[in-house]
Amino acid sequence: MTDAERRAIEADVTRLIHAYVWASDAQDWQACAALYTEDAVFRRPSGGDPVVGRAAILASFTARPARAQRHVIANVLVEVEGPATARAQSVIVLYMGDAVPKDGESGLPVQDARSPLVGTFTDLCVLTPEGWRFAERTGGLDFSALTSPRRSAIGTSSATSAQAAAGNAATARKVCAGTSWAIIHPPSGGPAKAPSRATSTPIPTALESSRAG
Repeated sequence: MTDAERRAIEADVTRLIHAYVWASDAQDWQACAALYTEDAVFRRPSGGDPVVGRAAILASFTARPARAQRHVIANVLVEVEGPATARAQSVIVLYMGDAVPKDGESGLPVQDARSPLVGTFTDLCVLTPEGWRFAERTGGLDFSALTSPRRSAIGTSSATSAQAAAGNAATARKVCAGTSWAIIHPPSGGPAKAPSRATSTPIPTALESSRAG
């Protein structure tokens, strides 16, 4: 196999992975299922029993509740095993939310609190008369979809710190309101003295001085 042939297979398999994502986000389940071989095996990232066969894979797609979703695929790596076989790995980030608004309704879907999910796909791809197809597609998640107690504690601590900072700033403004600071200049060569606060005789502003004159 020449380098050009190997690169062509890598490009075709990468395109297969991207085509699958676009069809999935469009919820074109017929197009998604068509990218599998007739006897393909699909394992969901969320787990569960393997789904075997193109017809069963299509049925599993159509049984899903409606939702808005957007997949982001990255770090695609294709290893060519032969003229008609290749293996691929990719990272997947899934954003999901409420179902897309119905006709006549406006606004964007609301993102699910569990979103985004981060995981991977490991694929066995084969060349068929219809082109490259998934013979096996195995998904997995890298992180739990649940919010960890530590993350919740950090969020609560950050909010508390922000409230405390705001309170301190408000207190500082109240203390400084109506207070003037007079700087005492020492005699030449003498030691510097700290500023003193004069609360009984505030220093007049330029406007007050002009009015007084």
